[in-house]
Amino acid sequence: MYRSYQDIIDAVGKPPLWWVDGVPRFEPFSPRRAINYGREVALVHCRCQCCGFRYDIAKCGGGEPDSLREYHALYCDLQIGDPPNHCCSPGHASGVEEIEILQFWYMPNYVDWVRDQSMELPCYDHPQAHILGLKMWPQVLEEKGLDRLDRIAGESGDLDAQADVWRVAGYQRPRAITAFMACQGALRSGESRRADRRIEVMRWLKETDER
Repeated sequence: MYRSYQDIIDAVGKPPLWWVDGVPRFEPFSPRRAINYGREVALVHCRCQCCGFRYDIAKCGGGEPDSLREYHALYCDLQIGDPPNHCCSPGHASGVEEIEILQFWYMPNYVDWVRDQSMELPCYDHPQAHILGLKMWPQVLEEKGLDRLDRIAGESGDLDAQADVWRVAGYQRPRAITAFMACQGALRSGESRRADRRIEVMRWLKETDER
C-alpha cells in the first residue's frame, strides 16, 4: 500500500498525468522521469480492481533476466500490484487490472532510451496465463498433454526443445518464457552455478530477436 499524496495534488491544482511507485507526476511521461537505475520502463493504462478508477502507471524493470519483457511473456501483464493511494479505500490494499501497455522503452547501451512499439500491447491476451500464473504452469502443459515432453526437455537441458513445447501450447513468445523459467530455476541452484546458468540462458535467448 502506498502513502497518500493528496496534499501535493491539491496544492498543484490539477490531476496527475501518470504515476510511478504511487507518486503523482504532472509533466508528460518520459522514461528518464520514471527511473534512475534500470533498463526498461513501461507506461501501463490500468484501473482499480475495486472502483474502476483509471491510472497510467510507470513500471520499471531492472533488465535481464527478470525483465518486463519476460514478465509480459509469461503473465501477459507486468505485475504492477497496488494502485496509487488516490481513489477508494479498499483499492489501496487490493491491486490494479492492467489494460494496455501505452509506451515501452528500453536502454540497449546504458545511455539512450529507445521506444519499442512492438511491446505496446493489450494485457491479458492469453487467458490461461494470467489466471494460472507462474506456479500453475505445469497444469497448463498437463491439460494440453505436453507435460512429459517438457519434463524430458528440462532434464536434458534442451532449451530449444522446451521452447517448442511452449510454442505448441500456443504462447506467443516461447523462447522468452523458456528463458524466464530457466533463470527462475537457476535461482534455486548453488550460487556458483547460478550466475553461469543465467548467462548461458540469456545468450541463448539473444540468438533470436524475439522480444
